[in-house]
Amino acid sequence: MECNYPSIDRCVGANCWAGNGLGIDASYGGPTGKIANLVEGYKNSSLFRATTLKQYQQFMGIYPGDVNYPGDVNFGLLSHAQTPAHLAIPGPSQWALYPGDIFGTPYQSYDAIVAFNH
Repeated sequence: MECNYPSIDRCVGANCWAGNGLGIDASYGGPTGKIANLVEGYKNSSLFRATTLKQYQQFMGIYPGDVNYPGDVNFGLLSHAQTPAHLAIPGPSQWALYPGDIFGTPYQSYDAIVAFNH
């Protein structure tokens, strides 16, 4: 559940946000802006772990559904993939399992991978 949010690598600095014509306050942009803080908080939450685990199960066709998502169209139809994978391990990157190097605390997606593999 990653997105290419513009607050980090597309629009860095107050000048970018102030001059974009969209009327977005400069406090929302940059690597310490409100959008980046929101995404960082989500990636460290149990919701991100649950979403990542559910995506992996859906990708592999082993997620039967739940109350909020009654049925997975891929359930029982195993994909050709052997295992799901993450794009990057060390950060900083919006696609990484860690916000920095691998000696720091990982995002909750790392815990989801561990849970999926055990």
